Amino acid sequence: MHSFLSEYHFDHPIHYFLLVFVAITYFYLFFFHFDNRFLIALLRRIKFRSKSKNPTYQYKPVYKFMTNREYQFLLALQKVCSDEVFIFPKVRLVDLILPDVDKDSDPDLWVQLFTTLALERVDFVMVDRSMNIIQLVLLDVNEIGVTDILDRKRLLDLFAESAGLAFVTYPARLKYDLDDLKQSILIDSGKTRFLRDKQL
Repeated sequence: MHSFLSEYHFDHPIHYFLLVFVAITYFYLFFFHFDNRFLIALLRRIKFRSKSKNPTYQYKPVYKFMTNREYQFLLALQKVCSDEVFIFPKVRLVDLILPDVDKDSDPDLWVQLFTTLALERVDFVMVDRSMNIIQLVLLDVNEIGVTDILDRKRLLDLFAESAGLAFVTYPARLKYDLDDLKQSILIDSGKTRFLRDKQL
């Protein structure tokens, strides 16, 4: 079998020593002088490609879609809202607002703004039968630190205000005062028609 090594004559032990030395040198330079992140990414890519065309992705299902507190709040919210209202939990912010930037003229800025929005979600969204947004609700869960919930509310308020929307924050409780919830959930008095006259 012809190879490039066949053009050289290794008739002395020193020649083999030099060949091994060069191989070790290349090995050292590759593994210790390359950026480790690049090397890891390269090895992972090689490993991924070496697998079958249908690789196995490792995920597991979330059997319970909502926490108990989220579910109890949803039940209370349904009791005070009329039949004209649909309530959707855990809605991505990018399903409600989008960057007000021309995607074609400034794609980098559009992607940057979109990515920022994609990291956030709204706890509950109230819409009418025409799917028009009535109210966005942020549930203040006690497990979250006070600073965290305030920072999240400021961030969501900033996003929503820019799009002409508004949030209302309501504290999570073990038992809800439906009259208080009814008075607090809609910050726009013109939308009180979406509240139920009598609780269920």
